[in-house]
Amino acid sequence: MTKEKGKWKRLRGSKFQIKELIIAREALHQAVQLVASAARSFSPKSEGDEFGSLMWSVDQEALISQTIQSDKKYFVALHIKKLTLSIYKKNGKKVDNFSLKNKTHKQAQDWLVNSLNEIGFNEKDISFELPYEIPEYAIAKEGKYQYRSKDAFRELSRLYHNAYIALTSINNKLNSTLEIKCWPHHFDIAFLMIKEVHSDPEKAKSIGVGLSPGDVHYNEPYFYITPWPYPKMDNNDLPELKGKGEWHTDNWVGAILRYSQIIKKGSAKGQFKRVMDFLLSGISQNETLLKE
Repeated sequence: MTKEKGKWKRLRGSKFQIKELIIAREALHQAVQLVASAARSFSPKSEGDEFGSLMWSVDQEALISQTIQSDKKYFVALHIKKLTLSIYKKNGKKVDNFSLKNKTHKQAQDWLVNSLNEIGFNEKDISFELPYEIPEYAIAKEGKYQYRSKDAFRELSRLYHNAYIALTSINNKLNSTLEIKCWPHHFDIAFLMIKEVHSDPEKAKSIGVGLSPGDVHYNEPYFYITPWPYPKMDNNDLPELKGKGEWHTDNWVGAILRYSQIIKKGSAKGQFKRVMDFLLSGISQNETLLKE
């Protein structure tokens, strides 16, 4: 069983505006591609891009890459609240550090290439080509990483930490060991519950549970629970959700809990309870929908 590490950190929504959270999210979404690229470059190619996935480290308070595939045992980290990249040995010893503040994406790429080269990785093997598309942020071209609101970056760091805590708690309650990963494509952190295996992936049944920092659908972070295949139901037929959750039915179907609903609870205990009530009820409701 996965052991829970750490506690829920109280979210501080009143200290900044949502637009500052969006600016921070976009910078981090671009930056996390560097972390994923480091591990992906030295790993076998895979259809699911598992080597490009990241994990939340409570110890480092950062999103960390998969171990770079070699006998050297290193990983790269993105410290969200400080907008900083780091390289660590597998034992947790930091070997290099780079602040992204007011730096270009090209400068960050050059630092990563040079740093990995210095510890023995062949720079010719490093590729920043992505196996998917992300929005075209100005940072990727000629812009610089902006650290306009430290409170917004700190809040996003708390959100990823809290998502890890909540998902670990769900794992414990379900007596499961589902892997909690951050996927750089959409920058969400989640796990996948396989409910029914099928040789055709389109016919397999599953439930995805996680946190999105915000996207084209919502300009604020939100927890989500998405069943596959999507149920063909009218909004009026969808069951009621606990914890101020609601249903999303535009282009995809799933239960969501908005960040703005979570921070209405002023205490860490209240916020955690609201999220857990939503997740537990939403998973149960989606399991029922998949049976119908």
